[in-house]
Amino acid sequence: RAHRECETLESAHVTVRWGSTNGNNGNNGGSNGSNSSNGGSAEAARARKCAPRVIATLETAWAALCDEASNDYFVAPYSTRGWSADGRRRKLNVYIGASLHPWPHAAAHAHQGTHVERVSAVGHPKANKESKLHHSFLALSCGAAEDERTVCHEFAHCLQMHTGGHVDSPYVGYQWEAHAEYCTHLLRPIDWAPGLRHFLETSHLPVDMTNASDDGGAGRQYIVWPLYAYLDKRFGRGFVHSMWHADFVQRQSSGISRDLISNLRDSAAFRALGISLCQLFSAFGVCVLTLDWGLSDAHAAALQRHADVLACARFTPLRTFAESGTTARARAQQSLCAWLPDSSTRPLKRFGAACHRLTLDANVGEVARITLLPRMNDEAQVSFYVSLVFFDRETRRRIVLPTERATTSGAGLACITWVVENGQECMEMLLSVTGGSDDDAEFAPCEWGKKPSQLPTLRYALLLEGCAPHKDATLTRPPMHALQIPEHGVLCIPTGLANFFPRLRLGGGGPSLTCRDIRSGNPGEMSYVDLAVRLGLPTDSSVSQALLTGVQFVYRNLCGYSNATGSPGPKFQLRLVQVDADGDDCDTPLVLFASPELDAAPFCFDACNGGSPINYSPEIVATRALNETLRCQSARLQLVFINGRRNMHLQGADFPQKLVDLELKLFFGGAEPLSGARQISPRGMPRDGQLQAEVSFLCEAIPDLEQNLALKALVANGGDVNAALSALMSS
Repeated sequence: RAHRECETLESAHVTVRWGSTNGNNGNNGGSNGSNSSNGGSAEAARARKCAPRVIATLETAWAALCDEASNDYFVAPYSTRGWSADGRRRKLNVYIGASLHPWPHAAAHAHQGTHVERVSAVGHPKANKESKLHHSFLALSCGAAEDERTVCHEFAHCLQMHTGGHVDSPYVGYQWEAHAEYCTHLLRPIDWAPGLRHFLETSHLPVDMTNASDDGGAGRQYIVWPLYAYLDKRFGRGFVHSMWHADFVQRQSSGISRDLISNLRDSAAFRALGISLCQLFSAFGVCVLTLDWGLSDAHAAALQRHADVLACARFTPLRTFAESGTTARARAQQSLCAWLPDSSTRPLKRFGAACHRLTLDANVGEVARITLLPRMNDEAQVSFYVSLVFFDRETRRRIVLPTERATTSGAGLACITWVVENGQECMEMLLSVTGGSDDDAEFAPCEWGKKPSQLPTLRYALLLEGCAPHKDATLTRPPMHALQIPEHGVLCIPTGLANFFPRLRLGGGGPSLTCRDIRSGNPGEMSYVDLAVRLGLPTDSSVSQALLTGVQFVYRNLCGYSNATGSPGPKFQLRLVQVDADGDDCDTPLVLFASPELDAAPFCFDACNGGSPINYSPEIVATRALNETLRCQSARLQLVFINGRRNMHLQGADFPQKLVDLELKLFFGGAEPLSGARQISPRGMPRDGQLQAEVSFLCEAIPDLEQNLALKALVANGGDVNAALSALMSS
């Protein structure tokens, strides 16, 4: 029931309720009618206006998803025995307004809520031990109620609860969101394809991985619904809906919910195929290349309007061995035109699909060939499946060559060979690579929030004969400064605006170089900027490793979008990424420095808040002592920006004479940064020469004051010598 007095509007299956301020409890609304009221707040008036459309939207969705005669039938509420079927049918309650529904403390933009009763008729000894009857309802803000797709998405959540499947498990969360988005797609397949572009750009990751990156990019649970469209096309319409019921059935014997992929593996429909999960996801990857899961020509054309099949951001760039290592193995593979995927931006994980765009050579002969060479330890027991599709974007004609398999042990290489025919040069060449174990018993689902780095990266090389990477899908690295550690251990890193290279961000936006500084991108984004430096590490037998002992640099900053006050604010990290002999990133990047969150003011961009495009903070000296052993042959540096509610601009020392000169130094071996105990202060620290002068000033002003105490006082007061003097005098 409603949390307080309300008005209502009812239909055959739905009751919509919203707040009332006229003292009427709103209980006289009949079917397809509403109680009259001339009063009410602005919110009530807004809810009253949109309520009829909510009714119409939900009745249309009900007919598609709750009517057994529908091709897309999912479940009728209160119909699952042992879970929700107590012999009574009820209408769905929809509450519009932040404080009306039964649990106002949980109010949000939109969500599916549940009111639980204990009803013996729905008990089950394993699947519902406590005889809980879950009454699902919709809680919508006015803005959510005015958005048809949001209404349908939350309605799908209500229906999911009525199946009794995929509950109370850390492995099932992504299925709730992706399936709800799939339901919206089923309702309006021409108009609604939510998050499709972002899915294509992150298809190298598993569908059960909710994070697109280690430090941000959550939300993939919403966008992996294309797998469900593919499964329905392969196994029959309604198959994905049936998997929710299948989970409840297995839970009646096991007592626990399982993820969809585990239930799919054990389903009769999948076992009848006689293939592994890795092969199934390989076939899905082939469909992902050209969005080939449309149920009609109109549907297929609509999908390609929602996302560009040839968008650069969806392809994993390829780089030659010449741009990476110099080992004998690398040189040998280079002679065969070997290419490596850029695992630093799109690391292939189990059951993901790496997409590559190729083109035929102008002087190709009668036969062309693509060979996949696994680059994993033989003990990994990984299979790779590689598939080639020729695609005409205008006619949507597809020529799919047979998929080939390679493994890390025993099965050799995967080789696709074909006779070059007239017309192929006018078609797009799209390649899909999927990897994983062919032993389905080894499958382990990802828990909610699992990071990409927590799964092994599947590494391979492509040997191309008669073809090459497309110019838009080739990784071109900037000219790199090759640096070696000097004997004295202090390595000065060249910076300046021209030495920074923003990385393309999946989904658009991303960092950029302005005419004077580095802009971190847009609010809410996480972005990367590479520094054009390749650091060589000792490789001779007498010096097998390098000890990194510290880092020091100077920066200034300002915030954009400063009207968005509060936390989280923007922040950045300086990272060192170790690189192996083949040019692959090693392990997890080493964070050399992490800034605090930056306040919206006083150092802001926006004139309305007293800022300007050059309203930078004072120079801040970041110094950090380290004790990290570097074991790879080389390393690179990058800046990582985590924007939060605002973005930021990064500047360096001596502006405007210099642009983004960070005066970056790395310290190795016995070398230590100046005043290694000195840490970053949000208010800024003085430069080195000025620092020594202010320490001397404090020691002269206070006889017998030790220099280390003067330095600590300066650090504690952000470099403000007057504040440090006052603090010392008062103590």
